[in-house]
Amino acid sequence: RYDIRCRSLAELYRGEGIKILELNGAGAEPAHIYDPSFSRREAYRVLFRHWEVLYRISRANYRNGVPYLSFAEGVGAFRKLRTYRKQMQ
Repeated sequence: RYDIRCRSLAELYRGEGIKILELNGAGAEPAHIYDPSFSRREAYRVLFRHWEVLYRISRANYRNGVPYLSFAEGVGAFRKLRTYRKQMQ
């Protein structure tokens, strides 16, 4: 998911003046759940839907030949991410 910024909807529709602020991967949370107008229940509903979509993508990728990570590979990826985040602070 890309987080983008532009000066107006008109520019967005024309594809002009668009700046990519951030590229988020699968682990990124839907940021709008932190909006104070969202109830806790609604935030959890959004998160569960987000995880369901990730699950479906994972299954589709697996059916198309992308192997699942082993437990050890998953732990290793998490550790790399944690190290990277510490270095970025």
